[in-house]
Amino acid sequence: MGEFCSSDCGCPNPRCARPRVEDRRTIEAILWRIDNGAKWRSIPAEFGNWHHAYLRFRRWAVRGVTAQCFNYGHAIGHAAAISALENMAPRAIRGGDLRHLLNKDGARLD
Repeated sequence: MGEFCSSDCGCPNPRCARPRVEDRRTIEAILWRIDNGAKWRSIPAEFGNWHHAYLRFRRWAVRGVTAQCFNYGHAIGHAAAISALENMAPRAIRGGDLRHLLNKDGARLD
Protein backbone atom coordinates (compact mmCIF):
# COMPACT_ATOMS: atom_id res chain seq x y z
CA MET A 1 0.00 0.00 0.00
CA GLY A 2 1.12 3.50 -0.78
CA GLU A 3 1.48 6.27 1.72
CA PHE A 4 -1.21 8.87 1.96
CA CYS A 5 -0.40 12.52 1.53
CA SER A 6 -0.37 14.83 4.50
CA SER A 7 -3.30 16.92 3.24
CA ASP A 8 -6.91 15.96 3.82
CA CYS A 9 -7.56 14.84 0.24
CA GLY A 10 -6.81 11.19 1.08
CA CYS A 11 -5.00 10.39 -2.14
CA PRO A 12 -2.22 7.77 -2.09
CA ASN A 13 0.38 10.18 -3.52
CA PRO A 14 2.90 11.26 -0.86
CA ARG A 15 3.76 14.39 -2.86
CA CYS A 16 0.25 15.58 -3.56
CA ALA A 17 -0.29 18.96 -5.18
CA ARG A 18 -2.58 21.51 -3.63
CA PRO A 19 -6.28 21.08 -4.40
CA ARG A 20 -7.35 22.93 -7.53
CA VAL A 21 -9.03 26.28 -7.19
CA GLU A 22 -12.59 26.34 -8.43
CA ASP A 23 -12.32 26.02 -12.21
CA ARG A 24 -15.31 28.21 -12.98
CA ARG A 25 -13.86 31.21 -11.14
CA THR A 26 -10.53 30.74 -12.89
CA ILE A 27 -12.16 30.57 -16.33
CA GLU A 28 -14.26 33.64 -15.50
CA ALA A 29 -11.09 35.48 -14.47
CA ILE A 30 -9.38 34.57 -17.76
CA LEU A 31 -12.43 35.65 -19.78
CA TRP A 32 -12.69 38.89 -17.77
CA ARG A 33 -9.06 39.67 -18.52
CA ILE A 34 -9.47 38.93 -22.25
CA ASP A 35 -12.70 40.92 -22.46
CA ASN A 36 -11.30 43.98 -20.68
CA GLY A 37 -7.77 43.91 -22.04
CA ALA A 38 -6.51 44.73 -18.57
CA LYS A 39 -3.35 43.54 -16.88
CA TRP A 40 -3.47 40.24 -15.03
CA ARG A 41 -3.04 42.02 -11.69
CA SER A 42 -6.23 44.00 -12.40
CA ILE A 43 -8.48 40.93 -12.22
CA PRO A 44 -11.04 41.53 -9.43
CA ALA A 45 -10.51 39.56 -6.23
CA GLU A 46 -13.95 37.93 -6.61
CA PHE A 47 -12.41 35.75 -9.35
CA GLY A 48 -9.68 34.49 -7.05
CA ASN A 49 -5.93 34.88 -7.26
CA TRP A 50 -4.87 36.63 -10.48
CA HIS A 51 -1.59 34.73 -10.56
CA HIS A 52 -3.38 31.39 -10.55
CA ALA A 53 -5.53 32.54 -13.51
CA TYR A 54 -2.40 33.67 -15.35
CA LEU A 55 -0.61 30.36 -14.75
CA ARG A 56 -3.61 28.34 -15.92
CA PHE A 57 -3.98 30.53 -19.04
CA ARG A 58 -0.26 30.25 -19.80
CA ARG A 59 -0.31 26.45 -19.41
CA TRP A 60 -3.34 26.20 -21.70
CA ALA A 61 -1.76 28.54 -24.26
CA VAL A 62 1.43 26.47 -24.41
CA ARG A 63 -0.60 23.28 -24.91
CA GLY A 64 -2.86 24.88 -27.54
CA VAL A 65 -6.00 24.56 -25.43
CA THR A 66 -6.98 28.23 -25.70
CA ALA A 67 -6.63 28.22 -29.49
CA GLN A 68 -8.83 25.13 -29.71
CA CYS A 69 -11.46 26.74 -27.46
CA PHE A 70 -11.54 29.89 -29.57
CA ASN A 71 -11.77 27.79 -32.75
CA TYR A 72 -14.78 25.94 -31.38
CA GLY A 73 -16.33 29.25 -30.30
CA HIS A 74 -15.77 30.44 -33.85
CA ALA A 75 -17.54 27.31 -35.11
CA ILE A 76 -20.53 27.90 -32.84
CA GLY A 77 -20.80 31.46 -34.13
CA HIS A 78 -20.73 30.26 -37.73
CA ALA A 79 -23.36 27.61 -37.00
CA ALA A 80 -25.61 30.29 -35.52
CA ALA A 81 -25.10 32.54 -38.56
CA ILE A 82 -25.78 29.72 -41.01
CA SER A 83 -28.90 28.66 -39.13
CA ALA A 84 -30.21 32.25 -39.14
CA LEU A 85 -29.46 32.77 -42.85
CA GLU A 86 -30.87 29.42 -43.93
CA ASN A 87 -33.82 29.59 -41.51
CA MET A 88 -33.04 26.21 -39.99
CA ALA A 89 -32.41 24.80 -36.54
CA PRO A 90 -28.74 24.86 -35.49
CA ARG A 91 -28.91 21.14 -34.71
CA ALA A 92 -29.86 20.45 -38.33
CA ILE A 93 -26.44 21.66 -39.54
CA ARG A 94 -24.11 18.73 -40.10
CA GLY A 95 -20.89 19.06 -38.13
CA GLY A 96 -18.73 17.71 -40.94
CA ASP A 97 -19.97 20.37 -43.36
CA LEU A 98 -19.37 23.15 -40.86
CA ARG A 99 -15.94 21.78 -39.95
CA HIS A 100 -14.98 21.69 -43.65
CA LEU A 101 -16.05 25.31 -44.18
CA LEU A 102 -14.20 26.54 -41.09
CA ASN A 103 -11.03 24.58 -41.83
CA LYS A 104 -11.06 26.15 -45.29
CA ASP A 105 -11.05 29.52 -43.51
CA GLY A 106 -8.06 28.41 -41.41
CA ALA A 107 -9.81 27.31 -38.18
CA ARG A 108 -7.92 23.98 -37.67
CA LEU A 109 -10.77 22.00 -36.09
CA ASP A 110 -9.45 18.55 -37.03
